[in-house]
Amino acid sequence: MPSSSSRTLSSDPYVWCASLLLLFTLLLVSGFGSRYWLELRLQQQIETLSSQSHAVINTTNQALVNSSSHLHLLAQTLSELSSTQRVVSHRAAKNVLQSDLDTFHHQFELLGIWLLDKQGKVWLKSRDAIDPINLNKWLAQSAELAKARSWTRLILDTERQHTRHYYALPLADSRGLTLVMGTKLVTSRNDFEQIRLLITNQENTILYADESQWLGHQFLGVTLPSATPKSDSSGLALTTSALQPQILLLGEEQTPSLWLNQPSLQQGLTLHALADSSQILHQAEIKNKLAAIIAVTTTGATWGAY
Repeated sequence: MPSSSSRTLSSDPYVWCASLLLLFTLLLVSGFGSRYWLELRLQQQIETLSSQSHAVINTTNQALVNSSSHLHLLAQTLSELSSTQRVVSHRAAKNVLQSDLDTFHHQFELLGIWLLDKQGKVWLKSRDAIDPINLNKWLAQSAELAKARSWTRLILDTERQHTRHYYALPLADSRGLTLVMGTKLVTSRNDFEQIRLLITNQENTILYADESQWLGHQFLGVTLPSATPKSDSSGLALTTSALQPQILLLGEEQTPSLWLNQPSLQQGLTLHALADSSQILHQAEIKNKLAAIIAVTTTGATWGAY
């Protein structure tokens, strides 16, 4: 049978209030502590993804530079061959050069080698060359070629769903011949499965993507959550996440992504890294729920004090 002192203690309202306040205090301390460590974990994960994304962009940038340098060296070497010089100086027919074009094509695994005239028409090409894509447009618009300087371009082959890397070098020829070499774009190996790479041109058209279904679409960048969706359904957009501002929602699927972009060392291109951040957004949701619990607990403790 409980003693009279225990009955008095249990019925004391001050003891109950003190016990409740202690309980609320413990809950608040636990909630704030959990929220702090969760926030710290979120920032660490974001920093890790950012570092990995920068690594992917930097290695891709270097791969583009290496590809351009490789094509430049091949074009320069071919332009200096005696067979090329004899054709340029009109001392020989173009069939003299055909063998060298074919040899370079197969030896260096190119998509093709072309000699184009002032109108952009093929004057001579390696026998197995795939027809160039949109080269006439680039030749006509190229300020570099107008100044008798070389240029390099990425052009998307929409039919074959791959990106071609072209290099053009004007020759000192009265016919205005331009030597063009093309190869399939090969980027560096991406060791981070959660990071997807995009390369866009000045019109924001996706020329290269780890996800082939994005090729040829417009990359619309970041839009506000309240913005009216664009009528162009082929665009790939990013929407700001309300839970974690650093995390964006990609496309119609609203895939949580961390987005980093950087201009390429090759003029006119931009590299984009999109890192899957589903886990980060999930933890942000937990942090948001903890904040709500803390708010409710604080309110309850305040009312209890009164």
